[in-house]
Amino acid sequence: MYTKPVGEDIRGLKNSTWLRQLSPYFYILPAGFLFCLIYLYPLTEAIRFSFSKATLLGFVSYVGFDNYLGLLTPEFGSTLARTGILVIVCVPGIIILSLIGALLLNQDLKLRGLLRALVLVPWLIPENLVGVIWGWFLHPWYGIANGLLLRLRLLSTPIDFLSPSNAMLSVIMMRIWRGTPFATVAILGALQSVPQELFEAAELDGAGPLQKLLFVTIPSIRPILSAVTLIMVTWTVIIFDMIYALTGGGPLNVTSVLSIAIYKKAFLSNDLGTASAMAVIGLIILLIVNYAYFKLERREAS
Repeated sequence: MYTKPVGEDIRGLKNSTWLRQLSPYFYILPAGFLFCLIYLYPLTEAIRFSFSKATLLGFVSYVGFDNYLGLLTPEFGSTLARTGILVIVCVPGIIILSLIGALLLNQDLKLRGLLRALVLVPWLIPENLVGVIWGWFLHPWYGIANGLLLRLRLLSTPIDFLSPSNAMLSVIMMRIWRGTPFATVAILGALQSVPQELFEAAELDGAGPLQKLLFVTIPSIRPILSAVTLIMVTWTVIIFDMIYALTGGGPLNVTSVLSIAIYKKAFLSNDLGTASAMAVIGLIILLIVNYAYFKLERREAS
């Protein structure tokens, strides 16, 4: 009768342990491949093109940092400033309105389920269609906004909401309208996880509604508020479809934020190298914001 040597059993055990340790990586391999294909490859190509002269037809030649140095212009500075204004105004507006909406939807209201479903409607509309709808809504002659204001006698003549002096404000209102539903649902979920014992203890201490909001509710949901704020900052920086459908970056480039400027430089000016450099700068800005966020969160946790 043949018996395997002890060495063969040990080698077989080692091989099975090695395969068992590697088996989880085989399950994530398809997802990893898709991640590299969809995200990592385009990112590396954008970085490569940012150091080259490239068109939509392909790579031409390396130019070093010329594309980045070429962005040291008042025009690109104005683009970054407009993007910053959009973020600075829209994100606090979204968070404040979302917090108010979540607090209201967290109450024991009639038709609360229906109201919660209706809140999501702006979020369910595709972004390019949002831009088209707002274009109809704000049209100076047959738009609903001017029609209502004229009927209520709040205006004597229609307002051109998409004029150079008003277009950026219209974009800001549209962005807040589109972003508020997502933040409201996220904050509402956080509110429902706050223990009721905290509010009861605050009431026993004589706290009023405002004090409970400031010292119980907001501190309890602060991690969600911070995360939603970071998400809104990122999404507002990269927003494209809505603005392009509403204004195309105009009039007179007053709504030409970073994403619009990248699109125009790449597809209208056929300068893929400079557009890639602009995209890399936007990525660096977002990485800095994310790093500052996680640094602050780690400091708060410690």
